[in-house]
Amino acid sequence: MNRKKKLLIFFGMTFIFLIGLNFGQGVYASEGENMTLSISVDIKGSTISVDIDPSSIHLGEVAKGFDSRIENISVVNSGDINVKLQAVLPEGSEEIFGNLEFNTASCSTTTQSGWNKISGWSGLTVNKPSEYNGTRESYFCVKLNLKNYEGEIFESASLTTDLKIWIMPV
Repeated sequence: MNRKKKLLIFFGMTFIFLIGLNFGQGVYASEGENMTLSISVDIKGSTISVDIDPSSIHLGEVAKGFDSRIENISVVNSGDINVKLQAVLPEGSEEIFGNLEFNTASCSTTTQSGWNKISGWSGLTVNKPSEYNGTRESYFCVKLNLKNYEGEIFESASLTTDLKIWIMPV
């Protein structure tokens, strides 16, 4: 084969190869032309969405000098920001509820560490889900600790309070 034919075949194959590279890329322009690609997205404002389960608990029977049973409270963050939960006793609650204790590390009946009275509990932080429209779950435990209670208990009673759970962005 002569040299001209080889060069012609070489340039022809190169041309076909280069055209093949551009094939199927979706945007075509000639030299000097401008192309545009339209991009749109729906941006949502930040939302706080938290579910607490159960919504009410009964700590069972407890007497002075003892702990109540421990209840595990599930917290599900389905919003798109990190949140912190803080428990607050409403004004006028029975004094005995000041002995509520919370723990975010362990719900074990044998573990004494990590329990904090409601007045000293730093709360629970629940991070946002790792994926949009996902959920992130955490928990805290609650009990009524009357082991060192110094108040008087004169008679049996059924007491109830509506604990306020403040939910704040962090």
